[in-house]
Amino acid sequence: MRYIETPEKASAIGEQALERMAELGMPANPLNYELWYSYFSGAAHDLNLAVDELLSKGGSVDEMRLAEIHREFLAVEDDGERVEQISGELEQQIDQVLSHMRETSDDNKGFGASLADYSVVLAEGAAGGDVGAVVRNILMETQNVVARSKALERKLQESGEQIGTLQQSLQEVRQEAQTDGLTGIANWKCFDGRLQEEAARASKDGSSLCLLLTDIDHFKKFNDTYGHSVGDSVLKVVAKHLTDNVKGADLPARYGGEEFVVILPQTQIENAVTLAEQIRAKLATKELKSKVSGECYGSVTLSIGISLFRPGERLIDFIDRADRGLYKAKELGRNRVVHEGELAEPVAAVAS
Repeated sequence: MRYIETPEKASAIGEQALERMAELGMPANPLNYELWYSYFSGAAHDLNLAVDELLSKGGSVDEMRLAEIHREFLAVEDDGERVEQISGELEQQIDQVLSHMRETSDDNKGFGASLADYSVVLAEGAAGGDVGAVVRNILMETQNVVARSKALERKLQESGEQIGTLQQSLQEVRQEAQTDGLTGIANWKCFDGRLQEEAARASKDGSSLCLLLTDIDHFKKFNDTYGHSVGDSVLKVVAKHLTDNVKGADLPARYGGEEFVVILPQTQIENAVTLAEQIRAKLATKELKSKVSGECYGSVTLSIGISLFRPGERLIDFIDRADRGLYKAKELGRNRVVHEGELAEPVAAVAS
């Protein structure tokens, strides 16, 4: 698990983690701290569900179960091992194909040499009986070559199918590593890599790059009032709404918990503000209802902060300005957009 919070937010989450461990009488060791830090950051949705289920049972906390949850959700990810394993199998299959091709080449060379020898014998005018034997030998070798060719064709087909399956598996592993399991949009890992790419491109060609950082207003209310399944539905609705309202190279991603980000390459800040307002306003008009009971859960609103990238600055500073805009939007009453130009502290230009 990797965390990309700003220093201020990381400090706040850390304090929450320490307070919870103190409440539960748990030692503040690295394992417990990571588990509760991840819980309050919302970086691992399934971990939160597992912890909530454990806490709902009441009584003293089962630390062994918490350790199991840590191993299950926070152990070092095996994506790299899976990629390495599949790549190794692909290499083996390719080696087999090359080996089969070498066998074919050797067979063809041998068959060609035999035909050359037989043609010499026939040209020298072998006796009638000998000619018959030569023809039979040619037919026999031809049949053997055909049989070996058919066997090789089957091997190549099997290897080709294996390679296709392995390539698909490799693509799925890579896709899973870049996708948020709950909402289906890009996850923090994809966001982090893409942000670095776009920042490097903007620094090189001087194009504009903006970032939207959004937070679902009163998200805890949905979870506390209606349960986590409704909270999950809210997250999915917001993810789809963001996806439906961006285009081209824009990338919406889940940032963690109830926060989402949108990377806007080649976008001026005034256009980013316009888009953010459209996203906010459209979502606020919708009401979330149960498809089963028809129960209305109310509207979902967003607070959004916007920042503009300065070539040469640290990405953490770029994200921090959007984060500050987001928190100002919260302070001003939520369901609004605040861009970096509206922050109390002036944004200094980065020296080249």
